[in-house]
Formats: sequence, structure tokens, C-alpha cells
Amino acid sequence: MKLHNKSFLILGFLFIFYFSNASANARNNEESPLQFSLYGSLGGYGVFYDLGGEVLYDRFLGLNLGYSSWNIENKKENGGEIRLTFFPVHLAYYMGGNHRFYLQGGGTFIKADFDDFWGDTYLFDDISESKWVFSGGLGYNYCPDDMGIFVKVGPIFYIVEGVLAPWFSISLGVTF
Repeated sequence: MKLHNKSFLILGFLFIFYFSNASANARNNEESPLQFSLYGSLGGYGVFYDLGGEVLYDRFLGLNLGYSSWNIENKKENGGEIRLTFFPVHLAYYMGGNHRFYLQGGGTFIKADFDDFWGDTYLFDDISESKWVFSGGLGYNYCPDDMGIFVKVGPIFYIVEGVLAPWFSISLGVTF
């Protein structure tokens, strides 16, 4: 894992600990309905899977952060691999109580590291590219008032160079 991936993970964990502690303090002081969820997704903004967290600032507005990384290996004679890393960041707007409809939008940072994937086809052995793409989704969410099971299901999409790419997400996690 390269340094930028480690830095993002460390910042993500600090974010998680800060807001989970703030959530507990707010509930103890009855100041705010701040709530936190950790979840894993099948499909999702990391294409095959992603791991994420959400902070609900009130019953209607949440911030989602996620991470996914996976490799594609070239099994031909020249070998090589591509590592794709996804960092989705979205704002979500919720409508309803514990069982609710959501709309979310934001961006996904996609980083691709090519390690001699095409053999001698290109002049360079190692290439690294990255870009932000608009992404969003809508669907159903169940989120309990206190601690419990978190569920989020619905279609998602990317807009990559003007092309709409639909996909799906099924998320399951815990809320505290």
C-alpha cells in the first residue's frame, strides 16, 4: 500500500473516532441527534465492494466516506497489474423516519496504478492516473434511533466523461 493510501486511511480512522466520540457526547448531553454508522457494501462506489462510514448531522443530512481497492492482473506473457482505488465522498438527504428514502450526491476519487500491465506496448513501465468523477444514488435506508443494524439499498451512478454509468449498492452495517 502506497503512502497516499495509508494517509487517507489514517485520516479516515481519525474522522471515525472523532465523530463517534462526538456522537456519544452529544447523546449523553442531549444536545444533538448526531449519529454514526459503519458499513460494508456489495457493489457500491468501489464497483465490487466498499467499506464506509456515515455521520448524520441531523435526521435529514449525512456525510458518507468510503474506501475500496482491488487489483486486476494481466495473465498474458508480459504480466503486470492494475491497482484501482476508490474514495467516495457524498452528502445524503433523507426523507422519513427510521424507514426512509434517500438522495445522495458527491464525488468519487478514482486512482489507477498501472504496473507494467501492457508489457512493452508503452514507453513507461509504471503509470499512475487519478480523477474525480461525479457520483450519486437514491434508494431505501433503515437507520435506528439508537444502536442497531444499518441497511441501505438502491441504484447508484457515476458520470464519467459525460457518460452515465448505472450500478447498484447493498450496504449493511451498524449504527451507534
